[in-house]
Amino acid sequence: MKAVSSFALGLALVLGGVTAGAVAPAVAKEKPAKAKEFKLGNKLREALAPIQKALEANNIEAAKSALTAAEAVAATGDEKFVVGQFYVQTGGKANDRAMQGKGIDMMIDSGSAPADMVGALYQNQGSIAYQSKDFAKAEAAFTKLVEVNPADSSNLISLGELQYRNGKAELALQTIGRAIAAKEAAGTPADQPWYQRGLSIAADKKLTPEIIRFGRMLVKAYPSAQNWRDSTELYLQQVKLDPQTSLDLFRLRFDTKSLMGERDWYEYAETANGRGLPGETKTVLDAGLASGMLPKDSRAIAELKADAVSRVSADQASLTGAEARAKSGADGKAAKGTADAWLGYGNNGKAIELYRLAASKGNVDLNELNTRLGIALLRSGDKAGALAAFKQVTGPRADVAGYWIILASM
Repeated sequence: MKAVSSFALGLALVLGGVTAGAVAPAVAKEKPAKAKEFKLGNKLREALAPIQKALEANNIEAAKSALTAAEAVAATGDEKFVVGQFYVQTGGKANDRAMQGKGIDMMIDSGSAPADMVGALYQNQGSIAYQSKDFAKAEAAFTKLVEVNPADSSNLISLGELQYRNGKAELALQTIGRAIAAKEAAGTPADQPWYQRGLSIAADKKLTPEIIRFGRMLVKAYPSAQNWRDSTELYLQQVKLDPQTSLDLFRLRFDTKSLMGERDWYEYAETANGRGLPGETKTVLDAGLASGMLPKDSRAIAELKADAVSRVSADQASLTGAEARAKSGADGKAAKGTADAWLGYGNNGKAIELYRLAASKGNVDLNELNTRLGIALLRSGDKAGALAAFKQVTGPRADVAGYWIILASM
């Protein structure tokens, strides 16, 4: 899966919003309406005048020299804030990002920034720090930005990226999860890259629970075939499933049209064949060949299909007797095995009947049985019944059942 970077979502540089014109210094000729009044001493006013004059004349070097003198005079929070503004303005004219960064730091540290400007200051502080590769400072700035502007979920995504870059993957996933949850709580899915980024980070650090969490969120919000494939494939890369559980995950991929490439199709067919399901093996191979995903000149595929086809007739003929034995059996093993066969042939009605019989007789793996009962019910159109069956699955199979729950809930 291609890692999707979301950093640009929250780190757009907005320096134009924090130049001296945003909150006019006291020495400016015109002030914005309702702008905060800054109290400046006479010494600083005198020190600021040469800066203003140099900037108007576009004499950057003179402005820089005068700034140093003004900074030495600034004593109060208001005075330091205004000097910081002039650093930002001068740095902008000089194309000097470090000078702009110093000005923003001064404006923040002064404690005199107007409340409606604090968020923009932290965003710019973080952006400049990021571009300067000071990722610790950038993370600190975006942490503050989230505190002062919690309604903007994109800031959480940027913070999550910084946390990940600073070696805090689990914290980053919590932060990205908060951003997604905030969007979903408002009634809309988050942007698709947000889910994908969380999944990518979880996979990179091999955090299986987080792979499952973000994978499920992704397919729930954006249930494309590619997303189903990515989420289940990354899960499979972290866990070792037994063949029976693998079979049910392959069935999920088949139903979500997310079997992609020769390997996926062949492994599904081989797994089904190994479980004694020649009908399902043939169905999978036929579909894979028809889709062009399986090469028609493959000897291995031809041999696998020939083996399955050679057993289909006898297998089907045996099912009538198998049903009779299932009904008279002392426990549910025969009924469950016969139900598995019918599921493989796509006879969901027969499979449902025999799975329920097997459950009533007992001595069967109920987690496996309920997974497959849910599959048969879902394929028959009974979503409510399928959900009820999947939700009874516990233990290691619960992860796979959880993916089926997402599909049954759509």
